[in-house]
Amino acid sequence: MPIYRHVRGRTLVALGLTALPKRALTLAAGRLLRSRLSRLWIPLFARKYGICLEECERDWRQYDTLASFFSRRLRPGLRGLAESDDTVLVSPVDGIIAACGRITDDTLVQAKGLHYSLRALLTDRGSEFVGGQYVTVYLSPGDYHRIHAPTSGAIVRAVHVAGTLFPVNQWGAQSIAGLFTRNERVVCWIRRHAGTVALVSVGSLIVGSVVLCDKLVTVRKGRSRRGQVRALLDEPVAVSRGEELGWFEFGSTVILVFGLGQVRLDVALGERVRAMQPIGQFVGDPSRADAAERGAAGAPPSSTL
Repeated sequence: MPIYRHVRGRTLVALGLTALPKRALTLAAGRLLRSRLSRLWIPLFARKYGICLEECERDWRQYDTLASFFSRRLRPGLRGLAESDDTVLVSPVDGIIAACGRITDDTLVQAKGLHYSLRALLTDRGSEFVGGQYVTVYLSPGDYHRIHAPTSGAIVRAVHVAGTLFPVNQWGAQSIAGLFTRNERVVCWIRRHAGTVALVSVGSLIVGSVVLCDKLVTVRKGRSRRGQVRALLDEPVAVSRGEELGWFEFGSTVILVFGLGQVRLDVALGERVRAMQPIGQFVGDPSRADAAERGAAGAPPSSTL
C-alpha cells in the first residue's frame, strides 16, 4: 500500500514535498527536456506510457526535443466533434476523472479527507458556482497535453495566479492540503448564453506553468510573486467548443466548475476521458436551475480516487 494512504505517511510525504526545491527542479528539468539531446528519449518515453505514435501530428523524428513531443498536436481530423448540439459539454483534455460532484458551500473535494476552497481556487468569490458541480481531470505525463474549450462562448476573464509547483499526481493530491489553490494556475471564465463555466488549468512540478494561445493573452504577464493575480485579457474573446486554448508541457490537472443546475455530468470516478469527448449536457438557463437540480440525479455527492 502506498505510503500516502496512511495518515503518518501523508504527513511525511507533505513534509518532503514542501522541502523539495520545486522551482529549481522544474527549471533544471525544463532545460534538459528542451535540449536537442532529449529527442533521443522520445521512442522510449512513448513505449513507457503506451503513446500511439500514429495519432501524432508529425512523425516522432520531426520533434526537436522531448518537450515539443510532450505538447504535440494530434493528427488533423482525429478528434472530430460528432455532436452538433451546443448543449453538449466536452472534455477539455485527455486524462482520468480524479474527482467530481457537488460544490458544498465553498468546498470542493481534493482527495479523501482533503478539501479546498472554491474562492481560493478561483481567487474570486465564486458566488455564481456555489451549490453547483465540478469535475477534476488528471493528465499523466503520457497523455495528450493540449487544452480545448469545453463549450462555445466568450472568455470574459482570464487570470494567471502565481504559485508553487507541487506534483499533482496521487502523491501530491493525497498529501498536500489545498494543493490546487497553492499551485501556479490559469483561470478562465467562459460565458455561455446561459451561465458561466470556470476552466482552471493547474501547473505542476516539471510543468512549471500553463501556456495559452496568443489570442488569450492580450496582457503579457511578467514575473509574479507567489499568490499574485495578473489579468491576461483586456476584452472578451470568443471561443468555439473544441478550439485549442493552450497546453501543458508534462502531466497536470484541469478543473471545470459549473453553477447551480447548469449541467448534468455523465462521468464516473476513475473513468478515462479524451479531449472533445462528450462528458455531460447543459440543462438550461439559470431561471430553471431549481427544477433542473430536482430532476438531475447526475450530481452525486463529491467523490475522489
